[in-house]
This record gives sequence, C-alpha cells and structure tokens, in this order.
Amino acid sequence: MQESGLLLAFYGDDFTGSTDAMEALAISGYRTILFLEPPTLELINQFEGVR
Repeated sequence: MQESGLLLAFYGDDFTGSTDAMEALAISGYRTILFLEPPTLELINQFEGVR
C-alpha cells in the first residue's frame, strides 16, 4: 500500500464495533491500534511510526 499522507482516526462507542472497523482497515493495509482509554504521549511513543 502506498502512503498518501492521509491521517485517519476512528472513535468507537463499543469494543466489538471498534474491532470490526480495525479489521476492515487492517485488511485494506492500514496499521491499527486500539486504545481503551485516551493514550498518553508516553504510550503513543511505544508504537514506532504512529503519527
């Protein structure tokens, strides 16, 4: 998959729907990360390449 520079965020209101959306994005080649609470900068920095 070629990067277009597009940033994408998804705010889900339940776990099942959020993981379904993540699966669809991952199948399309997007890297996904699920946070169960608002992430700190320290937590985000643990994932290389996250913008």
